[in-house]
Amino acid sequence: MKLKEKFQNIPSTYLPLSNNQKNECVKITDEFAIEFGEWLMKKGRYNITSWSKTTKELLETFKQEKGL
Repeated sequence: MKLKEKFQNIPSTYLPLSNNQKNECVKITDEFAIEFGEWLMKKGRYNITSWSKTTKELLETFKQEKGL
């Protein structure tokens, strides 16, 4: 499913999003980031095979370090 299609179920208003909507946005973008990282590795553009963490763990570490 394309990223744009995943966001179609989230209302597009200027009103503040509920916590559930915010969590869904974070989930969608996290999944997209993980898929992108895995795609880069498959294409040979980026290699983390020597690292002991999964792409999801790396994303969580990155988010913690950036305060996201």
